[in-house]
Amino acid sequence: MSYTGKITPVDSFVEWMVKGSNIGFYLGIATSSTELTNPSVFQRCSYTLGVMGKMGLTLGTWYFFVRAFERTRRVDDGINYGIGAGLSISLLHRLWGIKTAELPKEAAIMTIVGWALGEFVLSNKY
Repeated sequence: MSYTGKITPVDSFVEWMVKGSNIGFYLGIATSSTELTNPSVFQRCSYTLGVMGKMGLTLGTWYFFVRAFERTRRVDDGINYGIGAGLSISLLHRLWGIKTAELPKEAAIMTIVGWALGEFVLSNKY
């Protein structure tokens, strides 16, 4: 199959934004009682929606770049995942509370982790 006929970067962004929101929903519910002191129902909902937004936007942005680099480079490998992770954290560092001075180190770490995760996922295709 040609790379122009595969899933577009925008399709991938939307798909992974939804998946990330689902992950964020469970993560938000699981951590709301530890992150908030004596939370009301409104506070728990607000916190959970915030986590859903962060996870959805982060994973959506990451997979947008993965698919964009796949179509540009015409290969699906760990490098796409690594570069996508590094760019995503660079764009969204304020959302996650990463200071600008710490950004190069954090982006390098995320690039390496994204590359390793991409290699792992791609080596286990079935």
